[in-house]
Amino acid sequence: MADVVDVILLFITNIITALGIWFVPAWWSARIAKQDKDRELWNESRERYYFLLREAAQELLNRLTRLKEIYYREKPHHDPDRMSEDFRELFMLSRNTIPDIHTADPNRLRANLETRQYVQTRMHRYLYLATSTLYIAARYFALVKLTRSHLSCGRHVLTETKAKDLTDRINNVTLALKGPDDIDFGMPTEQQESIGEIMITDGNRVMTQYEFRKRLFDCPGWEQFTSLMTFFITEDDRPNAIKLLPKFNYEIREAVRCLIDLDDYLKYLTGSSPTYHEREGYPWPFIPL
Repeated sequence: MADVVDVILLFITNIITALGIWFVPAWWSARIAKQDKDRELWNESRERYYFLLREAAQELLNRLTRLKEIYYREKPHHDPDRMSEDFRELFMLSRNTIPDIHTADPNRLRANLETRQYVQTRMHRYLYLATSTLYIAARYFALVKLTRSHLSCGRHVLTETKAKDLTDRINNVTLALKGPDDIDFGMPTEQQESIGEIMITDGNRVMTQYEFRKRLFDCPGWEQFTSLMTFFITEDDRPNAIKLLPKFNYEIREAVRCLIDLDDYLKYLTGSSPTYHEREGYPWPFIPL
């Protein structure tokens, strides 16, 4: 009887050994293959979305900070009144004050070829700061649109918590630029999304600054950027005159705070933060196998 038991145990042992010899390498190979795939997806996500979004967020943060310094006369070599005229010229193709932003007709001068060419020439030098400000904001909206689409398509390898944390921080900037619901000075979320869509061309490529400048003079077509252009226009205290200065204490101040938070999180997420590896213990932010 003992011999039969020994034979059975030996048989079972041989089966287990055979299965182990076959299964362990297959399991290990599958594990390595999944790690390689996840690493490849993470590198793609980091290069195509997170690094570019962080760069755009930093540019917008720096530009909003610079505008605040100009309008609060912290930059003695910049004239805030002239800066206001520059933004008006891009919107109206005229540096004259705007009595009522709601009844203004920016199309009138856009119909004049000589006027369009004159302003287009000035954009490359005299209006460069104002023009690049519009482009920096529009480019940020485009990269937000691309990143949101990426996070919702399921091809990223972030944990659910990290994907939500990133989405929340992006949304915080959007809501900050929108401002309070009862004040019509900010940029509506729908307009931010619309501008982001317009800025994305074939192959998910973001429009270049050269292409953006040309689009500002398309008739029709430029109207799609109206909310972006009027956001940076400031006037005096006349009734119905749109104002930029109050936004530095509300929409822009809150947007700067949220952009700093987004930038810090993207540093942590992409491994650019010096404390990243200490906090995670592995070199990319998805669930370790």
